[in-house]
Amino acid sequence: PRVASWRYQRGARSLLHNLGGTEAHSGSNGGSGGAGAGNSCGGILGVGACVGASAVVSTAAAVAEDAGADDDAQVPEELEEIIEQILAGLRDADTVVRWSAAKGVGRITSRLPLDLGDDVVGSVLDLLTPEEPASAWHGGCLALAELARRGLLLPPRLPEVLPRLLRALHYDVPRGTSSVGTHVRDAACYVCWAFARAFEPELMAPHVEKLAQSLLIQVVFDREVNCRRAASAAFQENVGRQGNFPNGIDIVTQADYFAVGNRAHAYLHIAHFLGGFELYRRPLLEHLLNVKSGHWDEQIRLLA
Repeated sequence: PRVASWRYQRGARSLLHNLGGTEAHSGSNGGSGGAGAGNSCGGILGVGACVGASAVVSTAAAVAEDAGADDDAQVPEELEEIIEQILAGLRDADTVVRWSAAKGVGRITSRLPLDLGDDVVGSVLDLLTPEEPASAWHGGCLALAELARRGLLLPPRLPEVLPRLLRALHYDVPRGTSSVGTHVRDAACYVCWAFARAFEPELMAPHVEKLAQSLLIQVVFDREVNCRRAASAAFQENVGRQGNFPNGIDIVTQADYFAVGNRAHAYLHIAHFLGGFELYRRPLLEHLLNVKSGHWDEQIRLLA
């Protein structure tokens, strides 16, 4: 079976291509290279914008072509039952089963026609609802990350996906004297990391502010060290690949993988540093007041 032609292609991933674009930009601006000034793709940001635009155009063309070919595509009837079983595996109580199911969803969807592939994406999104258990949220996040990595989550789905992703980043359901949700928050950070690599900055720009705020709340205030470090890695990946996260470089130098390893240091020092940025101050304070001040763990309440 062929790989789906409707996949979203971010554009050139080659470092050599990027360096070539930068050198061309330098040559056009130096000396007698005045002709480059009139080029709408001039400059480093301009080259990125044109690459992004060409990626969107090529993806749209592939989607249109694949939509026309869907009528001729023949999908075995047994495949529907297989997909149902794999989607059910995303809810399984065993983490290994959920991981395997998420990878299976990505591999099978990459061979499906556009309409069937979009149905699979919709079924995955249905897992990220309040009625579903924590295992379904975890499996859904893993599947979303796999779909994004393979270019199977198309840009028109982003406005529908991002609100669910933000809820997953803060997923924490009380259970007696503890709570459930560490694995969900960790998987949500993986989705953010995958989005940084999968989508052009122009597509992520409308969602950058809320995504950055939610990630930084996890970086400094999450109870579990693996979630704080996962959020830090996702934020760093977005700063490097998206380039439009506000105050990204300044924050990455302070809230790195090792700095957030100590919970007290994250709460009392890194959070204080982040509070110096107006964009992040209010969300951090609201999270402390509304969530962490009533946390089931006494140590978290004291730090808050």
